[in-house]
Amino acid sequence: MIKEMVGAVLLPWQHDPTMDGDIVLDSRVRLARNIKQHLFPARASAEELQAVTAEVSKSLPQLDAACRCGFEYTALENLTRRERELAAAKRFISGAFVDEPENRGLAIREDGAAALMVNGADHLVIRTVGNGFALHKAAYDAFRIDDALEEKLDFAFHEDFGYLTSVPSLTGTGFSTGVTLHLPALAAMNRLRRITQDITKFGFVFGGLYSSRNMYVGNIFQISNQVMLGVTEKDIISRLEEIVTHVVKEERECRTLLLKNEPDTLHDRLMRSYGLLSQAWLVDYEEALSLLSDVQLAAALGYLSLRTHAYAALMSVSEPAYIHVAGGGVLDTEEKVRARILQHTLREYLL
Repeated sequence: MIKEMVGAVLLPWQHDPTMDGDIVLDSRVRLARNIKQHLFPARASAEELQAVTAEVSKSLPQLDAACRCGFEYTALENLTRRERELAAAKRFISGAFVDEPENRGLAIREDGAAALMVNGADHLVIRTVGNGFALHKAAYDAFRIDDALEEKLDFAFHEDFGYLTSVPSLTGTGFSTGVTLHLPALAAMNRLRRITQDITKFGFVFGGLYSSRNMYVGNIFQISNQVMLGVTEKDIISRLEEIVTHVVKEERECRTLLLKNEPDTLHDRLMRSYGLLSQAWLVDYEEALSLLSDVQLAAALGYLSLRTHAYAALMSVSEPAYIHVAGGGVLDTEEKVRARILQHTLREYLL
């Protein structure tokens, strides 16, 4: 299952109904946990890391029963480097461990919305995701997994400081959460700086998910919590929901203004991007992100008729890791393979 999951264009959870799905792409939760009797992974011996993977893998039947769903576990060494790159692109694992798979493991739930990485920066990192604006679902899944594992594993916990983690800033709840948003209108109207200033006042971080040469690429941004110590998970989720709701409102207002003030210019730019994407012979990754941002906005504004999950599918197949696998050893350049695959996928998702 894991090999099929990392290579899939879309995961099962991406077909779930969404709230504000044209702007809010996904909601994610991460829980860092460590087992009390073992050193943190960075200081642990190979034998100790192997003991951790053995303990976690033994706890999976308990997890299956508690969550009423199936998890599959594999050692990262059992995946090829390309498969590990795909797993990192889908955010099942940290990209830092693509080249360091020894004594590390990965478990993925059958819907792809929950994953456990073993012996990354911490002994165990629980990652959950919900489609669109689904913070509560992602958090519920993460806490249910955490509770089930804690019945079998003795997590490192201090009465004064909370859960102990390898990164001091995560100590406390060990909980971090983020929401990914597509904000082309706010970017076009140069309102991102004010948004950033407002968000950081409340202990959250706002930044581009993809960036190059100090510029944001693709108009995709993430808002995530910065403070974990001294606040509850409930407080973090509540405040993040308020912030995201406000940002979504601002993005919709900017889209309305663009349509009112520059309708022809906007329509022309978006459809030019669609034309380029559908006809180009070579497309590099950064260009793909920019063109897909325009195509997504064109669909949201009604200029294009695309199936519901078109943007997610197109983003998935444009990833360098996916292109490397899809190329299958053919001598064509990455840019040429990407152009061909994007055009095939675009035709598949046009209505």
